[in-house]
Amino acid sequence: MGCLMLLVDLSVIPVKVMLLMYIILFVLFTFLTNSVAAIHNLAKKYREEYNMPNLKMPYNIRQGFYFIIPQKDITNRLPNKFIQVI
Repeated sequence: MGCLMLLVDLSVIPVKVMLLMYIILFVLFTFLTNSVAAIHNLAKKYREEYNMPNLKMPYNIRQGFYFIIPQKDITNRLPNKFIQVI
């Protein structure tokens, strides 16, 4: 993920605007943190529920979060929940 850095003279920004900016950033950060935690909790649940300790959940920009399950773990026992018919 990239990071955008803005160089701004903060003394020219009104206090109310700065406060609003901080509130918005806090809400966005909280939402992101909670979303990532929920995704990791789902992976943990699947690991336990389907007895797949090697289930991984990486992230990349193109695909977002996705599951990786090693072939040795899915032979004849992959739950239908994980099968996508195209």
